[in-house]
Amino acid sequence: MSGSDTLPISLARGIATLGIGASLGLQLSFPILFKSAFNTDTLAPRDRLHLWSKTLSQIQPVNTPLSAIVIGSFSYASWAALAPPSWLQANLFARHRKATLLTSALLIAATLPYSVLFVFDKDKRLKDLEAKIIKDPTGSNGTAESDLWLQEWSRLHYVRIGASAIAFVLAVTELVSA
Repeated sequence: MSGSDTLPISLARGIATLGIGASLGLQLSFPILFKSAFNTDTLAPRDRLHLWSKTLSQIQPVNTPLSAIVIGSFSYASWAALAPPSWLQANLFARHRKATLLTSALLIAATLPYSVLFVFDKDKRLKDLEAKIIKDPTGSNGTAESDLWLQEWSRLHYVRIGASAIAFVLAVTELVSA
């Protein structure tokens, strides 16, 4: 129970929950930004691709170490957390704190191999396409191909957002129920 948690456990739970909330917010910036970018006629495919690239280059350096901190904090908290005393009434999440925290850690950790296997290839192709469009001497505004690649990347990114959202909901539920 959180009342009997030591300071390191409470800090780990708090840091992990705040961290996954911040990470989820960063991840959600893509669909929010691109929903408006794809619904406007004033942005050429080249501009949308450049917007994606700039956004990614600003978010990745923050989100990658943040994910490591979140995974470590959730892992420590799940290892060190104590179950509530049997005489104390507790809900399902409070009774299974270790499992809830470990599930959150595993969900975030699972996004790493998923990103390497499926998303990073799209990142590279989109960056190569952006470089090709920039070097184009005709001043091309890009093609529908870049929009298709961006939409495919977005679909893959939604999986990461879903995993982070579930981990965040579990973390908040565990925090308020313990």
